[in-house]
Amino acid sequence: MKKIFFFLLLASFASSSPVTAQTETTVVVGGRVVNGTSGAPVPTGLEVTVVSLGSTGDELARTKTSSGNDGLFKAEIEKGDRYLIATTHLEVTYTSVVTDPSGPVELKVFETTDDDSVVSVTSDTTTVIRGEDNVLEVLALMRVSNSSDRTYLGRQTEEGRSVLRFPVPPGAFDVNPGTGITSGVIAVPGGFTAADPLQPGELNAGYLYRVRASRQGWPMRRAFFYPTTRVTILIDESLRLSSPRLRFSEVVPIGEGEDAKRYRQYDGRSFSAGDLIEADITYPAEGPNKNAALYVGAIAGAIVLLAIAIVVPLRRRRRNPSVVELSERERLIEEIAALDQAFEMESIEEGEYTRRRNEMKSKLQTMTNDFTAR
Repeated sequence: MKKIFFFLLLASFASSSPVTAQTETTVVVGGRVVNGTSGAPVPTGLEVTVVSLGSTGDELARTKTSSGNDGLFKAEIEKGDRYLIATTHLEVTYTSVVTDPSGPVELKVFETTDDDSVVSVTSDTTTVIRGEDNVLEVLALMRVSNSSDRTYLGRQTEEGRSVLRFPVPPGAFDVNPGTGITSGVIAVPGGFTAADPLQPGELNAGYLYRVRASRQGWPMRRAFFYPTTRVTILIDESLRLSSPRLRFSEVVPIGEGEDAKRYRQYDGRSFSAGDLIEADITYPAEGPNKNAALYVGAIAGAIVLLAIAIVVPLRRRRRNPSVVELSERERLIEEIAALDQAFEMESIEEGEYTRRRNEMKSKLQTMTNDFTAR
């Protein structure tokens, strides 16, 4: 997970701020810790870690310093393509990624809250892919929002800290938390919880599971733990869905050319915490496909393309126009990170994973060389 974490940080420009050049081989990263919670004082004496990263997220150097009474800090470090700055406040780690060596860094921290009324789900997307016999492969992607200016920490339980709850329908097996879910996973009735703090803004979280359908299909029943603005279910084109609160929208392709898969899209809006989604997913008249193996790379393709569809637009909306020329490199780094996630979740065969990753890395290296040659 650390590798993916660094890839995603590398691709993020949400907190990009400049640093100050020092010599031909080093830079001085200087900035200020600020408190993003309204009316809260700036914390002092925080340990600040600075990491120099290469063009593909590899760590070049690492150093530590401390913030002063006014929140100011600085550290000299080997030059890199990006610089990751991190500190911990009230047991929550905050980070910023900077790129341009010309000015101060703002490292924002927050106070905390356990009030779950600040949590909602902006979008809840479920992709159902037809596997062998009567097994269905399911990918869930949720965009979770914290509307406050405090980091949400959830509550401490006997099993551990419970921050966010993720729904899983009855009968699901091989539940595999992935993107955005990195620590403290605990099974609970109706799903599982994770211990990752939810900082102000939005978090993209994904997980996989399998279900075994009957010859008629799968009666999907799943609860909502938080108010949810939009629900989307994408199902293999060979399947059908009926639900009192979901309506058929369109058939959408995921992928390109011969590798594209087509899915039927169903949408619903405005679900409250405690609501239950009821959706009957059925096979066509001939019943389950007993002879066809799971489409190679289908889940991986869904993870890559749907994750990009959710994550990249958010980051691009916040990007400084001066770095638009980096968009293709950023997109490629996102794809590599999502592909790594698919492999870690055992959703793509090793040979296919290696082939696609080598192609992406080669293209990224070419783009990096072209960029630095300007």
